[in-house]
Amino acid sequence: MSSTQPEQPVMRPATSTANNNIINNIHIDISSGENKQATTASTTNNNNTNTNSSSSSSSKCSGGASTHNEGCEGPGACGEGSGGGGTAPSSAEGAAAELWAYGGGRATAVIGAKTFLKHIVMTIAVGVVVLLIGLSVGFVIVNMVRAAVKRNLVFDGPDSPVVDILLSTEPKLESMYAVAGVKQGAAPQIQECGPFRYHRYNMLIAVSFNGDNTEATFTKRSVTLYAGQPGDLDPATAKITLINPFYLFYIGYFGSEKAMLAYFGGSAVSYVVSRLTSPGFQLSAVIETSNSLLPSIRDSILKSMPEEDFYEIWANFTSDPPGYPSTLRVSSGSPSRISQTQCSRLWDCSDPISFCARGSSRWRTAALGDTTAIDTIALTIGLNIEQVTLVLNWLRTFWQVNVTTYIISTHSLSSMDDVGYCQWGTGSILPRGGTSNSSFPIELAIWANRTLSIDLSLHLSSSKLLLSGTTALTIPANYEYFMAQSAANNITALQTWGLTTSEASIIAQYLTALVQYYALTPLEAAFKAGGSLFSTRTALQWMWAKNSDGSDYPDPFASALMKKNVSHALLRNDSSVEEARARNGTSTVNTGKNDLSLLWWTVAENGVSVIDWWEKPVKFGGIGSSQFKPFQSSTSYKPIIWTGELARTLEFDYVKNGKLFGIDFNHYQLSPNCLDANSTFYMSFSGFANMTARPHSNGVPYFLGMPHFYMAESWLSNVSGLTAPVFENHGTFLEIQPFLGAVMRFAKRMQTNFFIDSVWKEKLSVMSPKLPQLMYPVYWVSESGCMSEENATSLYDGVLSMVRISHIILVCGVIVGTVLLVAGLTLLAVRMAHKRLASNVIAPMDTDPETDIPLSTMAKATTDSV
Repeated sequence: MSSTQPEQPVMRPATSTANNNIINNIHIDISSGENKQATTASTTNNNNTNTNSSSSSSSKCSGGASTHNEGCEGPGACGEGSGGGGTAPSSAEGAAAELWAYGGGRATAVIGAKTFLKHIVMTIAVGVVVLLIGLSVGFVIVNMVRAAVKRNLVFDGPDSPVVDILLSTEPKLESMYAVAGVKQGAAPQIQECGPFRYHRYNMLIAVSFNGDNTEATFTKRSVTLYAGQPGDLDPATAKITLINPFYLFYIGYFGSEKAMLAYFGGSAVSYVVSRLTSPGFQLSAVIETSNSLLPSIRDSILKSMPEEDFYEIWANFTSDPPGYPSTLRVSSGSPSRISQTQCSRLWDCSDPISFCARGSSRWRTAALGDTTAIDTIALTIGLNIEQVTLVLNWLRTFWQVNVTTYIISTHSLSSMDDVGYCQWGTGSILPRGGTSNSSFPIELAIWANRTLSIDLSLHLSSSKLLLSGTTALTIPANYEYFMAQSAANNITALQTWGLTTSEASIIAQYLTALVQYYALTPLEAAFKAGGSLFSTRTALQWMWAKNSDGSDYPDPFASALMKKNVSHALLRNDSSVEEARARNGTSTVNTGKNDLSLLWWTVAENGVSVIDWWEKPVKFGGIGSSQFKPFQSSTSYKPIIWTGELARTLEFDYVKNGKLFGIDFNHYQLSPNCLDANSTFYMSFSGFANMTARPHSNGVPYFLGMPHFYMAESWLSNVSGLTAPVFENHGTFLEIQPFLGAVMRFAKRMQTNFFIDSVWKEKLSVMSPKLPQLMYPVYWVSESGCMSEENATSLYDGVLSMVRISHIILVCGVIVGTVLLVAGLTLLAVRMAHKRLASNVIAPMDTDPETDIPLSTMAKATTDSV
């Protein structure tokens, strides 16, 4: 090698210190003298020579022997060949190294970039896999739980395990009943009494399914048991005064108190007519007439023959003298063998055993077939049964032929059917009265004579008009009209019955006394016992119609009205399965088989799917249970329930969420517009549900609303004693676990009111105190329930914990996968940015810029010269 240093090729200078750093920090592998742009590292001469540099000192080899160049540290740090020590390389080697830094270094940089890119792709792939695993595992577990929940909620046939739960008698809720007492006055003064607490047990009986098991029909049975707490009032002793719903029910049935009195008047007149037109009364009239007719006939005959001969002919038919009546013979053939002494007793009107004795009913009852009366007659007189039978047969014939003819002709009757009307208006057939054993004679004429000392003899035609046909006072409307026209002395109206005003006045007085005796006297006793408009009873008697000993409490007014014990209760308690079936009927709901969102959706009641007694037909609908749609994913869900008390659906609005025993729930409250005025439900003002149209309510004006007039506060000023309502005590709400649709806690509160308007003031104007026109609160019910901690724990451990685990897996998978994916994408973006920057700074160099000689040729020539 010549000692003269050859001229070094001029290298392209770096444009900046930063660019030098990019080049100098590239890891270079030297495998051969030939510079190739994308070669791989060789194994023959690879000592991983590092070129360490910084922005202030770069490696420069520019001819002449040299020790370590400035900025180079350590052996072989600058220009070091294949394992040389600290000796500087030759000029040719320096040139080659620098050339390789432009050519081979660029190829090695591509290799490093590929490795880096591979790591990025792996990071992205791992992120995607983790993300997919988290999503898939989470969704699989959630779907498995959903499927299990659906199996346990849908009751799609008699073999469903849910049916066994429905038929159980476990308590479903705890109810609290608070009754508001009303003190009578111009403005009602309320003294709230309670609470009276009860546990309610609900169960379904007689569950059946339709053909495809999409609908279930059942009867609900509710049983309540007392669950009082220390300090509560005792319902068996707590006295409460209320406006009496049962009295209003019967007034609604009659139409008004005045109409009720007319009903009692008509009923009393009907009683009179039934007594006077009965076969028994006709027989009494015949016997009474016969008892006066027979002695006169006998006395007339005795004028022409001795008494012994008369008895002998009458009893044994020993002869047939001229002029002797043929109807006065007991025996028409063989003798009866009744002795003279016995005959004398039978015809002695002063002897009570005689068939001529006035007022004696013994022969009458014997003629009707009473064996006891027959035996008494036989034993008293000493006759045998055959002889008594002969006398009775003779009497029946005599009564039918002789006496009836005599009565009809004497009183100018068309038939014996007129006997009762004649007796009522004149009292001439039975002067002592047909009801001599009663303190109130039912005959008008006899009553007037005894009470008013007036001898009234009403024409038969007027009596028949008053007591029969379309004008009869037995009809309550006719009775009420007659009483009103009589009080007004309306002669024209009274001509309907052919009466004078004086006669009408007497009849009106009689009717008033009749109603008082037969109707009002028992009713007044019923009023005193608690049957009037304002009634005082114990809470137990009000709520359940029970006495403290467990016996039924008969409603005083209803029992007096129906003439038998009748019980009415404010609240329902099914003491038997049969009672539940009779009282509650059947309900039909969707089983959720085809659509889980319709689970427990009310379809029909008693086989009817539409309520037709509203202004417009209303279909049944809404959830009829404490189970709502499961798998709720948002708070936009609005629970819709069916409430039988209101006969309509009610909608709830989401308010907030919360936790109970660590379990999430959504809190819903009754929509504020659910009781707005609505013509479909006959609601002319807001805040109350008008239930007057409900069938069998007799038009009683009862309105259902919230306790203490919640949501209708403007009515609160009409009464005193009620505090202002607050939601916590008087509002209605639901708290539903969104995934399961199960009710965690609820409160259903409803107040019963009676709206006394001008119409009802008039209806209650006769027997009740004067009432102002307003809404009367009667009682309110708070029906509440809360899931027990034990059930909540079981619910969480069995279902919700799995849901939470699946959510954790899903969230973790999403987070980790997303982080890896984002990191990979970020590194890829950085790599692409560096690549673009490098391509702008170091352009690909195939020729030397000074000589235009290909770099590969220059590198080979340099290597050869070396």
